[in-house]
Amino acid sequence: MTVLCFHLLDLDCLRFYSNIISGLSGKVPHGIPVLVGILYRIVFAIGMTWLVRFVPMIRSLFMPREFPILKHHASA
Repeated sequence: MTVLCFHLLDLDCLRFYSNIISGLSGKVPHGIPVLVGILYRIVFAIGMTWLVRFVPMIRSLFMPREFPILKHHASA
């Protein structure tokens, strides 16, 4: 789910993919900008997931260890 969150962030908020495509179009064969854009998206999603995993403050936002719904039902 974390990877999908960052992929959605990349699709909706960041415009690096379109900058890559427009920057490389006409300078290299057509498949190269698409390949570079795909590699960028893979590296971005994996990199951000790695960042969440190893930076405690960010990890607490995406992967909380307390589950209030489960604790509420368990104590009832």
